[in-house]
Amino acid sequence: RPPPASRLRRRRLPLSLPHELRQPAATPRSRSTRSLLSPSADPRVRRPSVAMANTLRLYLTCIRNTLEAAMCLQNFPCQEVERHNKPEVELKTSSELLLNPVLICRNEAEKCLVETSINSIRISLKVVNNSWWIL
Repeated sequence: RPPPASRLRRRRLPLSLPHELRQPAATPRSRSTRSLLSPSADPRVRRPSVAMANTLRLYLTCIRNTLEAAMCLQNFPCQEVERHNKPEVELKTSSELLLNPVLICRNEAEKCLVETSINSIRISLKVVNNSWWIL
């Protein structure tokens, strides 16, 4: 028997982050073990990688939500040529079929431009090529 509609929830997929940016699971250690590992092993010390992971997580969440909203596409035949479906993002024949482009910036080097129309979507990404991004 299917569950009632009030119990149905939309399941969100987790964001896929590089392994280096995931927060490690907290494990209880004795004070002497913490000092032997490194000063950054102390949980009271704020590590910059955790703050960077949080900003990346917010950036990726914003891109994900924008793409989910922009993916509401439908079949729309070309108004000029019969029996053709042409992407309106590429043609730009009529302005009423184009939506406003959305630019999401994390900083100057990392940007995402989402251009949407009634039957197509164009995504342009600009990312930094650092060694920690390559897995």
